[in-house]
Amino acid sequence: MATAANPARQAWPAERFFRASLSLLVLSSILTLASTDKLDGFTSLVAPLAALYKGYRWWHGLPAELSHRAATWCLVAYLGFFPVDAMFLSRFFLASSSSPPLFVVLLAVVHFLIFAMLIRFYSAASDRDALFLSMLAFAAILAAAILTVDTLFLTLFFFFLLSAVSTLIGMELRRGATGAVSPAPVRRETERHLNRALSLAALSVAVGAILLGGAFFFFFPRFN
Repeated sequence: MATAANPARQAWPAERFFRASLSLLVLSSILTLASTDKLDGFTSLVAPLAALYKGYRWWHGLPAELSHRAATWCLVAYLGFFPVDAMFLSRFFLASSSSPPLFVVLLAVVHFLIFAMLIRFYSAASDRDALFLSMLAFAAILAAAILTVDTLFLTLFFFFLLSAVSTLIGMELRRGATGAVSPAPVRRETERHLNRALSLAALSVAVGAILLGGAFFFFFPRFN
């Protein structure tokens, strides 16, 4: 992946770390949605497999499967399918819901969100695409928080948070490398040590955020 102002073959620092982090970010958001048990079986199975397949190809440095033009047309075509999903498919899966109209529309929006995220994942070719994917993944986590109150959400949210921190670290490294006059050559041994250091840093930040957030959650209610 490269920025619009840089050649596609430029060697970026911690490139595989960044690709793995963004792939796990997309995958964790989809798995969190699937864990709500509100999605149909087809979406719950196919969407994570599609994310895994793309992540595997991206990890090995293979190019994007879709052009931006093709991805845009796919999203436009789905807009024509959206009313069918909202009026028939999603309504069928939420027939027992206590508030069908609201949840039918919400589930149809979630289907569109997953589709858009996968399409953009398969067409990602720039840092702007990576940022857009990160925002879509965050939107998916918000949707999952609405759809479930299960404690499994907290576990999956931790993996999402870890992936998000790793992705932001990778983006910052790439942003710094963009302004470098003469980037240092990337060596395999150096890359391995850098990946370990970045992974430890991301894990420390994610664990610290969870512990601090949990402490605030139990501390502040004592003053009410």
